[in-house]
Amino acid sequence: MRTFAVLTATLTVALLAGCATIIVEATRTEPKARAARPANHPIELLTEQVPARAHKVIGSVRARVKLSEYSGKVAPPRKVIARLQAEARALGGDALLPITLTPASGGGTYAAPPGTVLAGNSEIWTALVIVWL
Repeated sequence: MRTFAVLTATLTVALLAGCATIIVEATRTEPKARAARPANHPIELLTEQVPARAHKVIGSVRARVKLSEYSGKVAPPRKVIARLQAEARALGGDALLPITLTPASGGGTYAAPPGTVLAGNSEIWTALVIVWL
């Protein structure tokens, strides 16, 4: 019951503040889990499709960003990227290979620089999580 009350209070505050919702999930593609990286471990944001440096894909991260129905505002890109980086750290990653954005209302997937804001009521941000070999 206490959890329900805390969740209700959190949702109420978020709605009143006009905050956008960020839902993040991570998928591990390796059979064995790696140790999580420390909170201060830097997660690089790569823009090239295939890095020249030797690497291995260990998973993927996905964030669904919904605009606030109250204010119509979207989450700042830095917050979305920070959440993706935190999930990459939890998987034991070193970098995100490249972040792509897709409008949830349709359209194609395309590579976009961090900071790009899409039209529509939500966005899907995805990236592969890699480790350096």
